[in-house]
Amino acid sequence: RLAKQVKKLVGSDGILGEISALLDQVVGFENSINEGLNLRDAIQEFRDAQIWQELNKIRARVEIPKEITQWQKELKKLEKMLGQKKYQNLGLNLEMARSKTEETKATLSRVQEYYNSGDFESAMEEFDDLRQDFYPGEITSVMQRLQNVTNRLKRVKNAEVKEQIRQAFVEVIDNFNEGEYRIARELMDESWNDIMKMINQALSVGKKKGVSKENF
Repeated sequence: RLAKQVKKLVGSDGILGEISALLDQVVGFENSINEGLNLRDAIQEFRDAQIWQELNKIRARVEIPKEITQWQKELKKLEKMLGQKKYQNLGLNLEMARSKTEETKATLSRVQEYYNSGDFESAMEEFDDLRQDFYPGEITSVMQRLQNVTNRLKRVKNAEVKEQIRQAFVEVIDNFNEGEYRIARELMDESWNDIMKMINQALSVGKKKGVSKENF
């Protein structure tokens, strides 16, 4: 699968050669193990060869440039959103989000430096740590959905009803403001349908065939 990806890259002959050598090595181990002669030694040699680590180094060289480009694209989108007025009054700590954006850009620069110097293993490790932490799209998702909810709430006239709906996503805001962007996004995803249902019901309060304030 990796070899198919590599074929699309410019100057991929060297990497394809390394992949081919790894495949030959794996086939050699497979044959030795299938033959059953000196089985324990054959299995130990396979483990010592650390094929998976060698494969990860190649994967880093193939995938990291593409991923860096994608992350940079998402960060530009996020920076643009952080500067827009419509996101300023949602109760979100956007300064902390800006700091996170700058921190992420610095990490991506380190990944690029490792990559350019040929230290592909460090580049992959640095990128893995970043991925486990968060993804820029998690911040933009919460901002967009919260702004969507805020716009819809403007149509709800009853102040008590409006406050009840706000309480449904206060935990999202709290986690966002603590820098727990992944948790905030997950909470928003989990409660989104319920929040939309609540707003639709709220819009019917006081109307003919709508729900009563007490029932809401």
